[in-house]
Amino acid sequence: MALKSLVEELGHQFIEPDKTNQETIEQGAKIAPETICLPCKVNLGNYLSAIKKGAEAILMFDSQGQCRFRYYSLLQEKILKDYGYNVSFITFSGKDMIRKLKSLGRVSFRGLIRTLKITWQKIKLIDEMENLARFYRPREIKRGAADNFLKECLDDLKKTKKIESFKNYREMIRQKFDKIETDSEKDILKVGIIGEIFTVIDSFVNQNIEQNLGEMGVHAHRDLNLTAFVRCNLWPFSKRKIEKQAKDYLSFNVGGHGLESVAEMINYGKNGFDGVIHLFPFSCMPEVTVRPILEKIRQDKNIPLLSLSLDEQSGQAGLRTRLEAFVDLIKAHKSKK
Repeated sequence: MALKSLVEELGHQFIEPDKTNQETIEQGAKIAPETICLPCKVNLGNYLSAIKKGAEAILMFDSQGQCRFRYYSLLQEKILKDYGYNVSFITFSGKDMIRKLKSLGRVSFRGLIRTLKITWQKIKLIDEMENLARFYRPREIKRGAADNFLKECLDDLKKTKKIESFKNYREMIRQKFDKIETDSEKDILKVGIIGEIFTVIDSFVNQNIEQNLGEMGVHAHRDLNLTAFVRCNLWPFSKRKIEKQAKDYLSFNVGGHGLESVAEMINYGKNGFDGVIHLFPFSCMPEVTVRPILEKIRQDKNIPLLSLSLDEQSGQAGLRTRLEAFVDLIKAHKSKK
C-alpha cells in the first residue's frame, strides 16, 4: 500500500500481485532451486502473479546484507528469464535510493522528497495499526474486533495522500481501537517474536501466528517490522544500536537478521517477557547460526524459547499444536516464578 503511492507518484502503473496464498508458494517453488529458502520461493510466486496481470518491471530494495538477499534480484531475474519471463529488475539500496527513484519518473527533486515522506508516514502508520491490533487481540471481549478495525483503518489509509492529514489520522486510529471492549482482569502473557523478517512479517507464511497467539490470550510483540527495516538500512545509528545491544553474545554481523534476533531476545529477557518465539525459513544460514546463541540467552535470562523452521510444507494444524504446547509451558514457567 505504501509503495503503491510511491510508484504512482513517479508516473507508473502499480501492479499489485495477489495476496500470498498456497498457489503463490506452489508456483514459486516450481521454478525456484529446491534448496533455496522459502522467502525466495514466495517472492517468485508473487512476481508470477504480477507478471500475469501485466507487470513489466520489478522494483526491489537491496539491503546489501551478508546473506543471499544481496544477490536475490540477480538470481530471481535469471530464473524468470530462464522460464521465458522477460521482466526487468530495478534494484536500489539506501546509498542510491534517491538517484535511482529520480531516474524512474519525470518528477522534481522536491516532488520526490514529498512522495518519500508520504510513503514513510504510511509505513509507520501501518506498523502502528498492527501494534494496536496485537495489543487488543488477547484482551478483546468480542473475538475479531481488533482485526476488523485493522482492516477498516488500512482501507481508509489508501485514500490518504496529504502529509498534513497523517497526524489527525493517527489520532483517529487510536480512538477507533479504544472503542474495543476489553477484559481488564484477564491474565495476559507477553511473548516476543524474533527471526528472519519475511517469516516474521508475512501472516500467510507464518500461519497467522499473531492471531493464533491472540486467541490464546497472548500479546504477541515484535520489534522487527518495515519501519525498523528501513531505519536500519538508511540510518547507521539504528544498526549501531542493535550491535551494541547484542555485543555481549554476538560481536559481528552474521547476515540476514541474525544480529537483530540476538539483540531482541536479550531485550525481551531484560523486560520480563514470558517467552520468545524464533521464526526462520528452513535452510536460512544466518538464523541457524544464531540458534545456539539464542539457547545460551534462554539459559542466562531464564526465558522459554520456541524455534519454528518454516517451509512450503508447513501447516496450520501442526503449528497451532506447537503454539498451544508452548503457551502451556510458559504458563507453568510463570507460575513457578
